[in-house]
Amino acid sequence: MSGDLGMNELIGAKQFAKFLGVSVRTLDTLDKKGDLPAGFRVGHVRRWRKDDVEQWVVKRINDQIIKDH
Repeated sequence: MSGDLGMNELIGAKQFAKFLGVSVRTLDTLDKKGDLPAGFRVGHVRRWRKDDVEQWVVKRINDQIIKDH
């Protein structure tokens, strides 16, 4: 049934921070500034769709390439 909802793997803050190569504290700062892709909370636990995170990273890389040219 999860395929019907378009769900994919979910990652938490520690996984997201590790993927970016930053601390969880830096991730918190980025989140508070609105600089992260949309995620959601279950209680106090934050989660992001892995596909959304990957697309967000690709967009940031592309934006930086365009900015540098």
